[in-house]
This record gives sequence, C-alpha cells and structure tokens, in this order.
Amino acid sequence: MHPMNSLKPVAARKYGDSDLELARAEMRKFRETSIGWPVVLLLVVVFVHLAALVVALSDLFWPWRLLAAFVAATTGARLFLIGHDAAHGSYTPSTRLNQVLGRIALVPTLHSHSLWHAGHMKHHRFTNLRARDFVWTPLSKAEYDRLTAVGRALHRAYRSKFGLGLGLHYLIEIWAPRMLVPRRGQIGAVQAEHRWDTGILGLYVLGLASVAVWFAVGGGVAGDPWHWLSVALFGLVIPLAVQHWLIGFVIYFNHTHPEIPWFDDADAWSYWHAQVECTTHPHMAFPSNYVIPNQVMNHTAHHMDMRIPLRRLDRAQARLEEVLAGPIQRYAWSWEEFRRILRTCRIYDYERHRWLDWSGAVLSEAPGRAVATALEGVEG
Repeated sequence: MHPMNSLKPVAARKYGDSDLELARAEMRKFRETSIGWPVVLLLVVVFVHLAALVVALSDLFWPWRLLAAFVAATTGARLFLIGHDAAHGSYTPSTRLNQVLGRIALVPTLHSHSLWHAGHMKHHRFTNLRARDFVWTPLSKAEYDRLTAVGRALHRAYRSKFGLGLGLHYLIEIWAPRMLVPRRGQIGAVQAEHRWDTGILGLYVLGLASVAVWFAVGGGVAGDPWHWLSVALFGLVIPLAVQHWLIGFVIYFNHTHPEIPWFDDADAWSYWHAQVECTTHPHMAFPSNYVIPNQVMNHTAHHMDMRIPLRRLDRAQARLEEVLAGPIQRYAWSWEEFRRILRTCRIYDYERHRWLDWSGAVLSEAPGRAVATALEGVEG
C-alpha cells in the first residue's frame, strides 16, 4: 500500500481516521492563491536582495557592506520561503508560473530548484522515517559510536545547546551535498532539468563574480588581497551563514522536540499520522516573530496540505487545532525552551523511542503520542 494511503490505528491516539479525513477536508479550504501581488512581492524582494549583494561586493566603506550583507541574508531567507511555496504549487494558481517564479526565487539563495524540490518532497513523503527522511534525522547510539572522533565532534556541534550548529548542519549535511549538483544516489535518475538548474546557478555565480571584479578594477583594488577577503566575507560568507542558520533553525524546530518521535520501522509508521504527530507548532512571540515569522512555524497545517500558501497557514493551523486539538505538539517558543530542546534531543533510541545523551543516558522518557504500537512490540 502506498504510504500516503496508510492510516494505521495507534492505541494512545484519541482521534480516528474520520477525524483525519475531516482535517484534510478542512485544510483544502485554505488553498486559495492569486497571481498579482505574489509576483510583485517576488520582484521587489529580488531587487532588494540583488542591490544589497552589489553593495556587499563593492569597495564602499565596510560598515555599509556589512549592513548590506545582513540585508542580503534576510531577503535571501524570504526568497527561500517564496521558492518553497512556488515549488509546492501554492504561490500562484499557475503550475508553469510557479516553476518559473520558484527558479527566480531560489537561484539567488544558491539552491537548485529541481534538486530542492526532489529532496523536499522526499522529506514530506517520509516524515520522521529514518533512512528515508534526511532532514535532521537523529543518529542512534550505535551510529554515533561508530563515527570518528571528528564525526562525533561535528555531530555534537550540530546539536549544541547554544544553537550555533543549526546553520552548520544545513550547510554540510543538506545544502552542499544535495542542493547544488545532482547525484544519482540522492535523486534517482539525473534529469535534464537538474543539469539545467545547476548550470543556471553557475551562471548566476559567474555574474556576481563579474560584478566584484568590475568594482575591484574600477576602484583600483584588484591587487589587494584584503579587498578580496572582504568580498568573500560580505558577499558570500555572511549572507550564506545567516541564511543557512535561519533555514536550519526552522527545519530543526519543525520536527524536533522531546515529545516528537522518530521511526526506523516502516510498519510502525503511518504517513498521515506522521504529518500530525511528527510536526510541531512553536508559537513565536514578539520580538522573535519578526525574525522567524509565525507562518513558517505553522508546520502541521503545511504537512497536512502542501498546497496551502504560506500567507494562509495561520488560519489553517488554527482550524486544524480545532479539529485535532489533542495530538498536535503546540508550545510557546522561548529561549529557555530553545535550550531545553537542544539539550534533550541529541541521539535517539529507536527501539524504546526516547532521547539519549552522548553517553547513552536517558534524557527524555516521554515517547511521544505516535509510538504506542511500536512500544507494544518491544515490551510485549
């Protein structure tokens, strides 16, 4: 049976398949999209992003370039969200227009549209199922122990309680190996669109390099190595580091929590229940919601229906929590909760469904709502 048609009962659940069907029907009501203002918004954000990059690559006074680098980073994150909606077909009503706009949005963020779409849809299809979902999949104790000393240090850095590794994980584990050049082992057969999108990225990078050279030659600093270091810092390192941290933050907290289970047994996992019980809804209060908008954290509604545009997820999530109040993991985000989750969710015991310390000590006994059936098999 296709995983999307599987609705397995779990003993601890207080809702049934009819509730899920009602929730899915309610979510379809929020799919409404338009063409006019989304196109205008994309063009405005692209213009501001490219203008900021031009300043960052120039030979202007460094504080202006530093400011421009952060503007480029934040607008890049916004473009990533637009590209996300477009790739899901939820940005405008037109499939072809979504494909065009998705590429326009994702190229400045240095993501291949087709590679990102292939990887992201795999995440949606196999949410929190180890060996199939690659987004922040926790290691088991045995896997962690088999790592080299460098590998263990890197994994600890990814899940540091200070959160500094969120962007590092995205850079090393997702962006660099999956979002630039097509690899057969990750996407199956390499298609022409994968090669085209990688070629488009190459042309875009070449264009940015040409702008940097033009400024350097015009300003008489082409032979100054410090100028080129500043170009790399303001035009590439800072924008990508901030952008990747923001993306890493969102995708980590969308699916990681002491109450959220992971699975390595497909028979104990169910597609629709995973969309509800393996996603979170952290509510961002002021001023955090100005950095991480609440819309991107309404993740349960997004997983229940990928065709809901970002701008309508607030209302969709509210309605979903009326229909399925019990199983949804909703909590008020705070720095204290941020640190608690990072301290707790390190490596995972897939047999007993609990989070462990690096030494194997139990950090969280709470198995989550979706693991009763799996635990029955272990304890019985």
